[in-house]
Amino acid sequence: MPPVTRSLEQEFEVVLQRLIANEHSLALLRWDSYMYGSTKGAQMRANLMGTLAEDTYRHLTSESVKQVVEQLDPNDLPTGMLSSFTYIQKQARRLEKIPYEWYTKYEKHAAKAMQMWTEARKANDFSVFRPFFDRLVALQMDYADYAGFGDDRYGAILDLREDGLTSEQVDAWFQQLQEVVLPLLSHVKQSNKQPKTGFLFEEIEIEEQMDVAKSLFELTNFDFESGRIDSSIHPFFVPLSPEDVRVGISAPSAKEFKKMMKETLYSCGQSLFAQTSNHLLQAEVPASMQQAYGLLFSSFISKSKSFFLQCKEHLPDAIHRYSIDEIHAGMNAVDFTIVKNDSSELMVPLHLQIGYELEKAIMNGEIATRDLPHVWADKAGDYLSLATPHDLGGILQEYHFATADFGSQAVELKSYLQAATLYQTVQKEGDTDSLSAKVDRLRQLIATPQKETSTKDFSDWLSLTYTSIY
Repeated sequence: MPPVTRSLEQEFEVVLQRLIANEHSLALLRWDSYMYGSTKGAQMRANLMGTLAEDTYRHLTSESVKQVVEQLDPNDLPTGMLSSFTYIQKQARRLEKIPYEWYTKYEKHAAKAMQMWTEARKANDFSVFRPFFDRLVALQMDYADYAGFGDDRYGAILDLREDGLTSEQVDAWFQQLQEVVLPLLSHVKQSNKQPKTGFLFEEIEIEEQMDVAKSLFELTNFDFESGRIDSSIHPFFVPLSPEDVRVGISAPSAKEFKKMMKETLYSCGQSLFAQTSNHLLQAEVPASMQQAYGLLFSSFISKSKSFFLQCKEHLPDAIHRYSIDEIHAGMNAVDFTIVKNDSSELMVPLHLQIGYELEKAIMNGEIATRDLPHVWADKAGDYLSLATPHDLGGILQEYHFATADFGSQAVELKSYLQAATLYQTVQKEGDTDSLSAKVDRLRQLIATPQKETSTKDFSDWLSLTYTSIY
């Protein structure tokens, strides 16, 4: 029987389906490890995830896939496959430069390093993790050399994290934001108006947390037939596909009202994007975009008075005795904290700049890793005017350092800028403050992503918000 011949379009569909199957399987394994996987089965799950990652690498670098992506005219594909084709073509060309030995070495070392990062945090001592971090940094430098960025090693890492992102662009964003943030911080410190913040730390019982979370997801039109929400030890977000989105609310650790709202609404925004997006591969989604929708809800929509007017009845009982003005001011209050995840939007750009400058200096060989705790503390003093009492409040809060996942700070900054622009768009174009109307408009915007990113909308929002409260 003669072999079956397939067109290039059919061959591409086979390639795509295999990648979707691997990605879907990896996501299920991650979700299983968060929720139901046994402790003794952790190593088996890690091995399976490694096997799937290696299969994806071998598949994308195979001669057959290379022929398909180089010979196929993307105009012959259905519109829904064009973004997948662009992603696969770029990824295949990128991986072609990376030796298989490097790829597997990095994946295995990163898995071990994550465990040592946890041990270092338990010991409150970065030196416990540093030998693993040194190897990860060396591997990242090797990657940059393979990618062919010459002396601009950090540029290779940024381009890996977000296609087309450059250090020149990010440097300019940080400089522009400093010109707005620093005067506003001075204004806040000198102001006689100080919002009440005690209610932010009201402890909410787990059962009530989950009831509030479900109500907030309903308000943001989460499709429960295409997703599920679970109470978990650690927060997680696993979008298998638009028809299967898994969310974990870390009720035990997010028991304070402010943390609970931030975590829940961030997941609401991510879920809205994931359930609306028509991407066939989750990996093809720009790193900043899904994060931007999470920040849109947790840092912008949820900080408005209109939001609390619409959802106050759904909030925990302990919050009902506070007025809308008090809730609004308290949720936007500036918390002068050394911990980025606990800081207000006004302080976030400065926290991100610290991590970004450290990453760039590491990749440029300007900082010895043994000096990182001290350099971090010095920068925190310069930018935040705060002392760093220990490694947990300093370098060990940079969670992406656990796998030397550099570029995260730059991508997060871009996400804030995109989120601010999305917020200004729905505010200007909406005829109503209705949350439902905003969600409907956002579903339309997801289909037409932003083409330019600037600091203007974020700067304007910061100025308006903090001059009105303080």
